[in-house]
Amino acid sequence: MYEAKKWARYEHEECISSVNQYLYWQRVAKCKKEGRGENIGGGCQHVEGYRNSGELHNTLSRHCELLKVSEQEREEALAKHVKQMKIIKCVTGSSTDDSERI
Repeated sequence: MYEAKKWARYEHEECISSVNQYLYWQRVAKCKKEGRGENIGGGCQHVEGYRNSGELHNTLSRHCELLKVSEQEREEALAKHVKQMKIIKCVTGSSTDDSERI
């Protein structure tokens, strides 16, 4: 179940991550061009790693919302998968009916 939920969030999370990386490296390049990281340990990568680009990030990541899967959609997809694969519920205890066991 955990893996199914993780996979359902994958596209959205990767999209957000790529926007974050794009903005980070864009800021690092600008910082280097301006020479702002020359006397700082870690240079521009260190300086820009702690900045938040807020509004710009929100603007650039709007398209990622199209990839977001709701909890209901995840549950429906999981139920569909269970039905297609004919997965039956594992029953523990003293049941003698083997058809209930996986």
